Formats: sequence, structure tokens, C-alpha cells
Amino acid sequence: MNAVVDFPILALNNYNQLELEFDSELATLFSWMTPAPRPCFNPVLLEEIQRCEQALELHQGHFHDAGRLERVNYIVFGSRTPGVFNLGGDLGMFIEAIMRKDRDLLTYYAHLCVDNQYRRATGFGAGITTISLLQGKALGGGFEAALATDVIIAERSTTVSFPEILFNLFPGMGALSFLGRRDHQQRWRVHSGRNAGPWSVRRGRRGWVRPRSNATVHSKSAAPSKCIQRAATRQASLSTCRAQRAESHRRRLGRCGTSG
Repeated sequence: MNAVVDFPILALNNYNQLELEFDSELATLFSWMTPAPRPCFNPVLLEEIQRCEQALELHQGHFHDAGRLERVNYIVFGSRTPGVFNLGGDLGMFIEAIMRKDRDLLTYYAHLCVDNQYRRATGFGAGITTISLLQGKALGGGFEAALATDVIIAERSTTVSFPEILFNLFPGMGALSFLGRRDHQQRWRVHSGRNAGPWSVRRGRRGWVRPRSNATVHSKSAAPSKCIQRAATRQASLSTCRAQRAESHRRRLGRCGTSG
């Protein structure tokens, strides 16, 4: 029996701390963070990210835009705050919640972070290539969010670090795993709390360093189509490898069932 699927309309202007742009030629959604009053992951920003990205996950990247059915193949995450990608967790909210002993709020916040990280790390379950555009500081959870994506594009002036190490905390939303998969040599920097500076994107397998743009930064021009094409080639290779591994695993299970 056939079912009619009602794809959502991409609501570009229905957010307060998130700006969305869609480039149909590149099949790319640009997601710009505009958090207030500080450039960190406050609950409102996390909820808006969840609302947007849950819809992409539910409908496998399909949506209606200007009366046309479109599909998102790439998502570029960036920031509208000059000199800052994201400073991580909302420390003001943490302090207030701890003072009130509001465990429910902290748990809700943690679940928002984990769920958003998981969706990006898995390509929304739709094979969407995720790209982080770093222009400025990406600290703590800000760097962690970038690590969850397939590709990182960073300007040479970008600074990344996990400052929470200095006061006996650790990145709790997957950063150590994500970072370890990209560059094992950088793990000591995380454990020592040292600032990783420009990090390892110069030699990393999934990152590019680009000079700071003299034109309009924080715009679509900052994520050139060449990088998106590279990501597409890599994603196609990954999909082939995953399909081969899945087939090999299925065959092994079949042999086990036969021998049993």
C-alpha cells in the first residue's frame, strides 16, 4: 500500500538564534548560530537546533522550498559572531541551576547536547555530509560540536581548546572519541589542558585550513564549492566501505547460523 509523505517546508525565518540559508545549486543548507547574549550553547539555541535538525532526520533531508521538493546533501555549520565560532556550555545557566539544585534542567540540557551531537555524527541517518566552518574561537563544547561533523574548515586564526580540563572537568559529549579518531597525537594536549592552537587540520584527514577571507566572512562564500566537492568524494567512498562491511558482516552471520 502506497503512503503519501508530507515533506516539511524549510522555515528559514522561524528561529531567534539560528539563521538558515539554502543553496539549491550546491544542495547545501547553511546553518548560522546567532546566540544571545553570549556566543555559547544556551538552551534556546540548542532547542532551535534540535527542532531544525530533527525535521531533517525525520524526512531524510527532504523538504519543500519555494514550491519545489529539495534534498539537503550537505550542511555547513557556522557562526554570525565575529571572531567566535562558539564558546561551549552556558556557564551562567550551569551556576544558576547548581545554586537552585535544579537537576532536571541540567539533565535536560545534557540530553539536548548529546542528541544534537549524535544526529550530526551520523549524518542525520540520511547520508548528509556535515561541515563545520571555524572562524575564530571554538572552545569547549564549541570545538566538540565541530568534531562531530564529517569535515572541518578552519581559518588560520582559529583557536581551539578544551579549557574545562584546567578545572578538573572533561568534555562529556564525545569530544575525546571524536578527536582520537581524527588525530591520536593530539590527545595529549586534551589531557594536559594545553591550548591546541590551530590544531591539526593542516595534516588532518578530514579538515582544511584556509586563510582568513578579506571579503565577507560568515557568508556562503566562506565555504567554497571545492571543499563541498571533496566532501562528496569522501562521502561516496565511505558509503561504499560501509556497504562492503555490512555485506561482509551479513555473510559471517549467515555462516554462523548455518554452522549452528
